[in-house]
Amino acid sequence: MKLEELKLDHFRNYESLSIENLSNVNILLGDNAQGKTNFLEAIYLLSLGKSFRTTHDSELIQSGSNEALVEGTFTRSTKSKIKLGLKIKKHGKIAYLNQLEQARMSDFIGQINTVIFSPEDLNIVKGTPAYRRHYLDLELSSISPKYLNELRIYQRTLKQKNQYLKMMREGRSSDEVYLDVLNNDLAKSGGYIAWARNKNIGELEESASDIHFRLTQEKEQLKIIYLSEVRSESLDSPEDAADALLTIFKGHRERELRQGVTVAGIQHDDLSFMINGTNVASFGSQGQKRSVSISLKLSEIEIIKKIRHEAPILLLDDIFSELDQSRQTFLIKSFEKEVQIFITTTSINDIDTSIIEPPLIIAVNDGEISTRGING
Repeated sequence: MKLEELKLDHFRNYESLSIENLSNVNILLGDNAQGKTNFLEAIYLLSLGKSFRTTHDSELIQSGSNEALVEGTFTRSTKSKIKLGLKIKKHGKIAYLNQLEQARMSDFIGQINTVIFSPEDLNIVKGTPAYRRHYLDLELSSISPKYLNELRIYQRTLKQKNQYLKMMREGRSSDEVYLDVLNNDLAKSGGYIAWARNKNIGELEESASDIHFRLTQEKEQLKIIYLSEVRSESLDSPEDAADALLTIFKGHRERELRQGVTVAGIQHDDLSFMINGTNVASFGSQGQKRSVSISLKLSEIEIIKKIRHEAPILLLDDIFSELDQSRQTFLIKSFEKEVQIFITTTSINDIDTSIIEPPLIIAVNDGEISTRGING
């Protein structure tokens, strides 16, 4: 998969942008707050239909404008071309596939795949459980529109259930039959999510452990553990996981009625990372935590290649300033010539350009761009 052309109109700080003849390696160079990450965000939007930075569409629209437009032309591994577009309004988006408006966003999502790696992703190991769930949800949503849909259903139903539990605690309602309906809906979507997370983590561990073993010169064995209230023996199918969740909800019913809030469910899931039997978050070095993050990101690429039969586009947002030369080299050499990459940086000196093919330099200054080769 390769991005051939990108067009932006009134997107973030870009009033108008059109760039084509993009390279396999593209470096966006400029000071902070000039629009480098906005450029990556636009590419990501065409992959998942939403931003990795905000949930508010209005923030994507340039100040003073009513709507924004993001368009990209891509070449698949089969050499066929596909054109994707998103018209972003303050209260929603309209998706286009080969210039035809799509009735459902699910028909648009996943036409192309991206993997984003930013300094925040180095916090996957040491960050909060919510951050790790967010990471897992983004990864799964990028390869499975059904997962994204079930996640949205679960989040909407959870909000409805919490509102209703609050009403019951305050004595404004007492219909427990409706609570049963909400629990059934929550268990159905939550069961699918738990099953999909468990399956994905197994695939992630298989790939990441091999990558991590090589990254650490065959010294460290990585293991990833899925932490969930749904027991492992109930994760063989979405239906089994749903039944287990429903039982969990019933077991917490009295407590939820007293507290007026949902106290159990997949919204509490977490991941644990072990190196040679030791918990990385608690006892691992900073270097080990970064190595785990690199292994996870490279595993995402491998999983997408396996499922989609083509490589994703890799977006590296100011990550090289955070990595030493050995990890930079490993990261680049792992996908060299296979994956189109876009790298943002404030200084070309942060990147060892000798380990990558000659890149296209895209200078970014206050929403304006100019291009040149590495030597010119």
